[in-house]
Amino acid sequence: MEFLNPGDHSGEKQESIPGVGEKSAVMIMLGGESLEQQYANAQHLAEKYNLSEKGLNPEFLRALSTEVEAGTIKEAYGPAPFNGQAAKLENLEWASSSISPTVSGNVAYGARPPEMETVMRSEIAIFIKGTSTTPEKMEMEGMCVAVASDWQTGAVSTRPIVPSVAKEFYGEHYSKMPVVELDTEGQVASIELKNGKPKIYMSAPSFEMPSFHRANPSGYDLKEPQ
Repeated sequence: MEFLNPGDHSGEKQESIPGVGEKSAVMIMLGGESLEQQYANAQHLAEKYNLSEKGLNPEFLRALSTEVEAGTIKEAYGPAPFNGQAAKLENLEWASSSISPTVSGNVAYGARPPEMETVMRSEIAIFIKGTSTTPEKMEMEGMCVAVASDWQTGAVSTRPIVPSVAKEFYGEHYSKMPVVELDTEGQVASIELKNGKPKIYMSAPSFEMPSFHRANPSGYDLKEPQ
């Protein structure tokens, strides 16, 4: 099945979910200001579209945009491994919330335990120079990268988050994210830790350019750089 993520973070590239294999599930980011609201929205979707019996089905995919407008869904993306993701759901007591996972053969929803997470934002430094102008750096927010550590195993994982989603998810903390600037070769050009200290600039290694000398009237020999 193919559908467009209603969050549209992939530039209108379709999400393609295979009908067979391990990764044949869709992840849903639920709407709601609290765990209780999100869990209630999950129950509503499961019942409304009979997901426990039908699983991922065309009717549900057609309704994604409508459910986003209703505030029930924020985004849907995949492919994802159903069993692997369902196994992460646990009984969770968080503040006044008490969430127990619901898992069947075709749908699973609930909550995951909290993780220690560090987020940074990466920018690519691209400069445009006019005929007789000073090069100007393109203004763009790049991509946020979350680095998470499993609270039990310590296993580290990473995931990209587009800035528009990160701003909503992290709120005022978005402006405090460290920023890593990369050059067009993928090398770190600078690091801004957002801790009140100046930006750290990386000094690129300096290589002496090869020089040429005239060897004979018919051509040039390349001298090895020192």
